[in-house]
Amino acid sequence: DKDESTGKWQCPVLNKPFTDRTKIVAIRQRPPGNEANVYSYEAYHELNVKAKNYIDLVSGLKFTKEDDVIVLQDPNDERHCKLRDIQNFNHIRTQRDSINNSNNNNSTGGDSGNVRRSVTASRIMDKLSKEKRKREKAAEEESKKLLKLNSNDTTSSKKQQQQQQLIYTDELITSVNLTSGKASGSFTS
Repeated sequence: DKDESTGKWQCPVLNKPFTDRTKIVAIRQRPPGNEANVYSYEAYHELNVKAKNYIDLVSGLKFTKEDDVIVLQDPNDERHCKLRDIQNFNHIRTQRDSINNSNNNNSTGGDSGNVRRSVTASRIMDKLSKEKRKREKAAEEESKKLLKLNSNDTTSSKKQQQQQQLIYTDELITSVNLTSGKASGSFTS
């Protein structure tokens, strides 16, 4: 259920808004199959489990505790928290592994598959790869320095904070450069 005044999702029974710290359960509706009603765990526990009344609070359909109750969010369960951690997402892991594998392949042989190069071309490619590694190492050292500055100096002035380069976690994970957002600031009034 969505609260019309605040626009936040809330429990339809208790009218309490869902937050990051709210335990949320869904009760699957059996006859249709692909539908579920979502409640706070507090409402489900008080009105269904304690009362031993396994009837959906909104639709009035019977459900079984083992098959039809799905825990969507539980901040106290470490397993659920690990599932929500972005580092454990499959596409992030595969991308990180492919980057590591390509870095290992570049550093070990420098050979790009079945392509034969002349002596001159191989020298040029080796020189380019060395320069690339130097740039990556310099960028990594610069980011480490900035991270140290941010952790050591928490009470710096606003001017110094604006001058420091922002480091996004996505950029560190995927090596994708993000924009600073300065262009979008010119569009707002």
